Amino acid sequence: MFDIDIFYFKYRQNDIVYKLPQQVIDYYDLTIVINGCLEYIINGRRYTVSKNNCIFIPQGSKRFRFEGKRAEYVSFNFNLNERINLPLLIENCLNEKIKRIISACTEYYFPYETYSKNAIENLTKALLFTLLQHKTEKNYNHITKKILNLIEENYSKKLSLNEICNKVGYTPTYCDSVFKKDINKTIINYLLDFRMAKAKELLMDNKYSLIDIAKNVGFDDYNYFSRFFKKKTGQSPLHYKIKS
Repeated sequence: MFDIDIFYFKYRQNDIVYKLPQQVIDYYDLTIVINGCLEYIINGRRYTVSKNNCIFIPQGSKRFRFEGKRAEYVSFNFNLNERINLPLLIENCLNEKIKRIISACTEYYFPYETYSKNAIENLTKALLFTLLQHKTEKNYNHITKKILNLIEENYSKKLSLNEICNKVGYTPTYCDSVFKKDINKTIINYLLDFRMAKAKELLMDNKYSLIDIAKNVGFDDYNYFSRFFKKKTGQSPLHYKIKS
């Protein structure tokens, strides 16, 4: 897993877009447009980043942004220990998951607070993984796409392999083979990993008790959830919550 060091986060709501002077940046710039549009010249080429799209500008790029009309957008500037294979312009990426991540970032961002920096870095990692998934999902089999949507919409409920595959309309054996070819995981392993990722998001939010978090990610038995979480992460839910 890559390491991230974030040093700038800003959510601008209906602000006048200010000009960024031309310069070679020594960090990564990820900017997601929620409303309006931003105009850039990156390495001599012009890009228009409109609503629901984002721009991922790699370290070492020559960046310029035009002054513009009001827009709603969120920007992350950070350093990485390895390169990430994302396109510079990513279209139609602003899904519900990314909206939730952005919302969590705005809630946990307090400048100069160590715990806030750690939270934003974890959320930015989740954001990058989501964008990587968005990139690869375009080539997924339609069965895989249906299963991914079912899991995202129903992960908090009791879900068996048979129930998932019945809704998709194919046998469990066939669904699992197609899904594993695309995702490199079985359906159930992906479901469990998805639940753990959701649990981590909720553990950073003080609004929920540990028992409520377990139920929200599909575990009626908190003790089982706690053991499983520790097996997957190496620490108990309580310890993870305190560290976050």
